[in-house]
Amino acid sequence: MKRSVYTKSCFTFPNHLLHSKLFSSVSDVEAQLRSLCAKPDNFHLDEAVSLFHKAVNSSPMLSQSACNYLMESLVKSKQYELAFSVYSRMTHAGVLPSFISLSGVIDSFVIAKKPQAGFRGLGVDF
Repeated sequence: MKRSVYTKSCFTFPNHLLHSKLFSSVSDVEAQLRSLCAKPDNFHLDEAVSLFHKAVNSSPMLSQSACNYLMESLVKSKQYELAFSVYSRMTHAGVLPSFISLSGVIDSFVIAKKPQAGFRGLGVDF
């Protein structure tokens, strides 16, 4: 079975923890996300993306700041496929990317040799 980018992490964050006393609020989830991004190795970034995807499916949504922080961390660490995944999910959830996140995702498309997709990310189609 082919694994999607959403389940790339070797650790999947249990749904019940998002609603337990451990993560009693969105700010707790955001703090955990920022903590994982502060350690920019593949394992911690995979964990942060997994947490992000679980949180996107819960309510209320993560803040724009937390989503953009994750995007910026992924781009800085050259985790382009994960950055594409997070960008797509956050924009579909109605979270607007910051200028830095948008610039980073466009750079990621160019580095991945997909410049046309970068323009589509801006809403410009050639």
